Amino acid sequence: MQPDEMRVYMLDVGQGDAFLIRTASCNVLLDGGESDNGDRLVRMLHAIGVQKLDYIINSHPHYDHFGGLITVLAEMPVGTLYLCDVPDALMPTSAYFFDFMDAMEASDATVRIPQCGDTLVLDDAVLTFLSVDNSAYTDLNDCSLLCRIDHNEISFLFCGDLSAKSEREFVRQGLIQPVDVLKCAHHGSNSSSCDAFLAAAQPQCVMIPVGTENDYGHPSVQCLKRIGAYTDQVFRTDTDGDVMFSSDGTKLMVTIHYQADEDRKEAG
Repeated sequence: MQPDEMRVYMLDVGQGDAFLIRTASCNVLLDGGESDNGDRLVRMLHAIGVQKLDYIINSHPHYDHFGGLITVLAEMPVGTLYLCDVPDALMPTSAYFFDFMDAMEASDATVRIPQCGDTLVLDDAVLTFLSVDNSAYTDLNDCSLLCRIDHNEISFLFCGDLSAKSEREFVRQGLIQPVDVLKCAHHGSNSSSCDAFLAAAQPQCVMIPVGTENDYGHPSVQCLKRIGAYTDQVFRTDTDGDVMFSSDGTKLMVTIHYQADEDRKEAG
């Protein structure tokens, strides 16, 4: 990598989210897919050249976002793990979530819940956490922790699994500003990516992590139509595999069908 470069990898982990953000000296993993993909996720990270993670961010504690992190926490050094704020009534009780908590406790990672506006400096880039009061929500998806990354003139927004209800609250509070690249909420569900949210984000490019021939019909035709009013640059893991976005701070390059596995070692 060049000293002023930032790379964002949308990793194909089936019907789940996993993103790697790399700068000259920082590695950030945002979500990790399901636990069945944990070993492969670690292999992908190693193949890209990642031996340790400065930060892991779990957008919200649903299995398709935290499952693979169980293996990552066991196999790789991690500096800090950031979690969303979850009301007691919505705290998961599954065996998988207890495994996740055990993995957190067994690792050396510091665990934190960020406040809205907290930032991480990633060399030339800044990651900003965005959140709203979720105490009244009844759906765990709406508790998703958002992450905006600004790399000079290039920006990304990651939206977890927000539904339209919480999307509108983020917009109402003025937290959603135009971005170059938007990670579509909830795998392109029709209940997300509402008109008000898209109008605020004005995406030039959209990422959709989604499993091939998944049982949910993601991404929905209606969601794709709403996105199409803003851009035809839509990248999906079910059709494009792993995708790498490379920014020098002014220009954005996209590589589809990027092989993030043991057969392709990344140089630099």
